[in-house]
Amino acid sequence: MQCDLLIIAGTSLTVYPAANLPGKVLPSTRRVVFNKDIIYTPSLHNYNNIDDNGVPHDNYIEQPNIDNSINLDSLVQGDCDELFLALIVECGWLHDLWALKDQLCTNSLELVTQTINEAK
Repeated sequence: MQCDLLIIAGTSLTVYPAANLPGKVLPSTRRVVFNKDIIYTPSLHNYNNIDDNGVPHDNYIEQPNIDNSINLDSLVQGDCDELFLALIVECGWLHDLWALKDQLCTNSLELVTQTINEAK
């Protein structure tokens, strides 16, 4: 799979075969995980050594991939709704999101409403 950025949100990456998706991108792809907890995944160069059943092969190394000097993985730790809302605000998309308010779940709508009220 070819992409410049893979965003992974709200998962421990422990359920297969979906957890194998981050290993399906090119080694040059930046992978960013938004999650409440630190997750442990194989190192980038060994990620493709896991089969669709989650069985590791050869040089499986289990370590947190949060050191950008080692690989292209990053962890943004916290509540996904709050993290993505902060990203939306930084990008200047809050009013675009508000236009979709009827499609938001109750918790997200409350968080967006609170953020808009605080911005006034």
